[in-house]
Amino acid sequence: MTPEILVKSLYEIAVSESIASYSSALGQSNLEKIDSEEWKSVHQLFNKLSDKERASILLLMKSISVDTLSVVLGVIDGTIVAGDYYEDFTLTYNEGENLVGDLQGKMLEIDDDQ
Repeated sequence: MTPEILVKSLYEIAVSESIASYSSALGQSNLEKIDSEEWKSVHQLFNKLSDKERASILLLMKSISVDTLSVVLGVIDGTIVAGDYYEDFTLTYNEGENLVGDLQGKMLEIDDDQ
């Protein structure tokens, strides 16, 4: 696995698939299938919005997902400090293949291309 493959995989899971899942759940017409009272409330609110407003909410959710993943990758890269911990992180794959580097930058490039 290369850093690029790792970042693409994380982006797909944490951003693309999550937003598709949220969009599907919020667009669901049968409230009986929703177990969570919080989700029912959000679903009802979401469905009162215009199509443009719904798109804006999903774009905001995507931005939040990208920002969250960016922070996590920034901590791993060492460009963001996690609390009072200033030591470097090590992320390896397979027999010690180093994956740390510009993970945050690579992910932001992927997002820019979307």
